[in-house]
Amino acid sequence: MNKINIKGLTICAILLAFAVVINVYTSFIIPVAGVNILEIKFGNPFIRFAALLFGGPYGGIVGALEDLIRHFIKPLGAYLWPLTLVELLKGFLIGVLWFKIKNLNVKIFKSIYIVITAIFIVVGALTLVLNTMPQNFYIEFLLKFAQSNYIRTFSITVLCAGVVGLAAIIPTYFMKEEANRFLKIVVATGIPCLLFSTVNSILFKYIYFPTANVFMLYWTIRISKEIIQVLLNAYILVIFFNIYEKINGKVK
Repeated sequence: MNKINIKGLTICAILLAFAVVINVYTSFIIPVAGVNILEIKFGNPFIRFAALLFGGPYGGIVGALEDLIRHFIKPLGAYLWPLTLVELLKGFLIGVLWFKIKNLNVKIFKSIYIVITAIFIVVGALTLVLNTMPQNFYIEFLLKFAQSNYIRTFSITVLCAGVVGLAAIIPTYFMKEEANRFLKIVVATGIPCLLFSTVNSILFKYIYFPTANVFMLYWTIRISKEIIQVLLNAYILVIFFNIYEKINGKVK
């Protein structure tokens, strides 16, 4: 085993330990409709950092081990192995995306980021308006995934997510290299987190409410949490990178 592998495994073990301890003692569950589906964890930046530093395999293994170890130390319900698999794939995809995009022109990411947040704002506002009008094709389509009273919640959540996302980019105009890294971290961590949060929502829907039309309610709540956490974690990860580089030199 070469030096870099030993270094990577050692640092990942330390990051895993921090993630497990922090999540065991600070994580909590917010029940939705009587089901514990919304978990708030504060140790995730350590898991994400393993993927950003050393790549997908490291990030996937750290994510899966954290989920497994934390469950047996502090179980919050029945163990569901698909959720551990989701954490494995999420960590892997974050690492892969990061190493694909970290050296690309940041202007592209800034433009894409602004376009995506603008789409959220437009979709949220449009849904909010159309939901007050007589039945139309768009609302009828949404009703396939949620009850009518959930659509307003969906529209407000998507609108707020776009506004929060747009506001989060403002500080980057006063940053230098950190701004470039922040935007790329948001993309590299945001896409997998939103994707697998959707997968988790589908799993929970069919496990706990296979016949109820509640997918949009659960998905909206989980996506809202993910967007806020992705943005906050991105700032934390920028700090992690700065600390790491002061200790070990520039990360290539």
